[in-house]
Amino acid sequence: EFSKNVDGYRISTFFHKLKDSDGRLMKMGPVWDYDIAWGNADYYGGDVPSGYAYVFPSNNDGNQVPFWWNRLMQDPFFRNSVRCRWENLRDSLWSDAVLTAWVDSVGVLLDESQARNFTQWPILGVYVWPNPSPIPPDYAGVKQELKDWMTSRAAWLDNFLPGTCSLTSLEEKPFTSGTAFPHPATDETWLLFPDEMFQRGVLNVYDAAGRLLSTQGIALQQGKHLLDVSGYDTGLLFVEFISESSSVRFKIMKR
Repeated sequence: EFSKNVDGYRISTFFHKLKDSDGRLMKMGPVWDYDIAWGNADYYGGDVPSGYAYVFPSNNDGNQVPFWWNRLMQDPFFRNSVRCRWENLRDSLWSDAVLTAWVDSVGVLLDESQARNFTQWPILGVYVWPNPSPIPPDYAGVKQELKDWMTSRAAWLDNFLPGTCSLTSLEEKPFTSGTAFPHPATDETWLLFPDEMFQRGVLNVYDAAGRLLSTQGIALQQGKHLLDVSGYDTGLLFVEFISESSSVRFKIMKR
């Protein structure tokens, strides 16, 4: 998001799965394809330091942003965690001083090779798709343009990135796994909670893609709740009960 990568969310974002012995979780990465980023795009607002990259314009472009980015941003825990991560980086590795010093240091490292590069390809000050205007006339101008864009972009995110960072925002909510019976289920299944919980909370049902299908407030009695699954499509369902003190999760196969 910081780089406002025009290709990022919708094209050049990758996932990989850890092997079973390493937790089996899905992970994001590696990060890839940043030539149309950091202000270097004269379309889809890529050169404008304001605005969100994940909020993509609805048009005839066939490469749209997948639904899960908006779904993540609907989760207050996720938003707060992102906000905390952003503030932590802005106080250290991504402060304006560090960012501009980094550009200068890399600029020095590349100084000899950039001279040979632009002798071979004399494109300084010349439009090359998708360079935004105005185009810097020299190498010093290119570096300054990048520094100005990065600090302006960071300032916008400082002001508009959603979420609130508290001392507990980065802590995982404690959760336990519950049991469903019968399982697989056709019409109804009992959700059996640990420790015969007597609590009020919210019960959310998700499909295998993580889309929220339903939400309802419930009151547990002796740690169980009868869930009607008849209205859901066949396949895997994920159910989460959230109270003030805990979270219990279930995996249900609807047939």
